[in-house]
Amino acid sequence: MWILAKLLAIITRQSRYFPDFNWNKLWTYNAFRVYEAIFGRRYGVRIETSVACDSEGNTLIKCYSLESVVVHTEVAIRNFFKGLVPSRIYVPAFTTPQGIFIPQPYLLAIAYDAASNRAGSTTSPITWTHTVTGSNPYLYLSSENQVGSGGSQDVTAASYNSVDMTPEVGHVDFSTGQNGWLQFFDLVNPATGANTVSVSFSSANPHDGMSTSFSGAAQSGQPDNFSGETLTATASPVVNITVNTDQSALICHASDGYGKVKTPGANTTMGLDPRTGEQTSFYTLAQSTGAQTMTFTTVGTATYLTGTTSIKPPSVTSSPPIVPQIITW
Repeated sequence: MWILAKLLAIITRQSRYFPDFNWNKLWTYNAFRVYEAIFGRRYGVRIETSVACDSEGNTLIKCYSLESVVVHTEVAIRNFFKGLVPSRIYVPAFTTPQGIFIPQPYLLAIAYDAASNRAGSTTSPITWTHTVTGSNPYLYLSSENQVGSGGSQDVTAASYNSVDMTPEVGHVDFSTGQNGWLQFFDLVNPATGANTVSVSFSSANPHDGMSTSFSGAAQSGQPDNFSGETLTATASPVVNITVNTDQSALICHASDGYGKVKTPGANTTMGLDPRTGEQTSFYTLAQSTGAQTMTFTTVGTATYLTGTTSIKPPSVTSSPPIVPQIITW
């Protein structure tokens, strides 16, 4: 362009204006810069227009020069084809470029869900409603035979939503009177929603019940461990259990037979305390392996029946890494 301008200056015997070239993404702008170089024009691209908007939101453009007509025509053409231009977008996809599954460990956390209870009754079965929510649920149940000294394990069946619950490996009993026996049951993957808990027993003794549910639990191999204890004449009960699986949750159902006011201690959270002489539930989450304890205090001393279960979290599993994939449309 510079050589052409010099040649034209020699031919016309007049000095020529030569513009600085700063190429633009608009074709019209570049075309008129070439026009200036050839004909020595100094005006540049004159965008001589007026713009107005009507009451309906339409934009009206009036052009007063050839350049403005060409420029606005180019813009209109570009806008028309803009939606047809392919876009390259990075989308996370659960895969690898080679299609190879690469393990990444993760562990789901157990969360407390709800607790509910049934006061003592001599009519079998005793029933109450428990509401389970969340995924990978787990339900823990205990029933107390409120007999004095002696008695026996006389719960013949326990169910939730008409599904039989599994007896725990242990039970606890008083050897010195008061309320005599606690029996324990659990259920993996109980139905979510509000459903009926039912406990049947064979004796004429009054029985009560307590149920506690959790989400995020392993759906097989439960429980992780169980510990039943009789804690005599104490105002500061300490329950003990050995956790076999890291990040297990602990649930304890305890009874003193008097409905004493109970205050959770360190590493312990109250689930439900009806204070009617029935059971109380305590729990704690995310426990490491080894010997663990839960504590609570009461006003005055009492003898306690306690049943503590460690709830296993899901096994460590694997998930694929997120690798950006390019999708064009």
